Amino acid sequence: MVAHSSFKEALVAFYDAQASEREQSGLRDGRADLRDRFLRRLRDEGRDSLIELGAGTGHDAAAFAREGIQVTAIDLSAQHVALCHARGIDARVGDFYNLDFPTGSFQAGWAMSSLLHVPNSDLDAVVGEISRVLCQGGLLGIGLWGGIDREGVWEGDIAEPKRFFSLRSDDRLKAVLSQHFEILAFDITSPGEGFGSKAHYQWCVVRTPADPVVAVTGRTT
Repeated sequence: MVAHSSFKEALVAFYDAQASEREQSGLRDGRADLRDRFLRRLRDEGRDSLIELGAGTGHDAAAFAREGIQVTAIDLSAQHVALCHARGIDARVGDFYNLDFPTGSFQAGWAMSSLLHVPNSDLDAVVGEISRVLCQGGLLGIGLWGGIDREGVWEGDIAEPKRFFSLRSDDRLKAVLSQHFEILAFDITSPGEGFGSKAHYQWCVVRTPADPVVAVTGRTT
């Protein structure tokens, strides 16, 4: 059983304290390329509204906004949200458990390195809530560390208090996503970094069902 208040408080403390440093460091190698790939898909489909889930300091949100996409950003950290505001982004403090938006509010979503802080016991409900706020046929880009099944406080973390991470095998992640989305793409983009040689970065593009009464197939292409 994961103590939600405890792990969320640790995340907020870390990201508030590191906000200025993260603002200066920008995105890691490869992240901008994934965003640009997703942006091309959004353009091809004429998508012009997006919710970013775990926006950080707003690098991605600002890039989407520059391309004419109406962005709403969500983050646990008030300091992150303040930096998003400084970039002119509509941002608010919040988490993924209860998104305060009507069903079908957004044509697309973006969740990079954020769902890895959601416990496995909550993942299906969180993914379902994200699916709810997307329109029928809406697109969602997801990136997170995984490839192995490991959950808990990461003892190798630089943060104090140390942060909670939930890494999932490819099959486990696909199984959860396919309950709510059609999986359009699932790629491995980077080896393990600090999580060990067997871990890797999972990059997914998924779509909500065009007809909510039709079961999602979960097939990959």
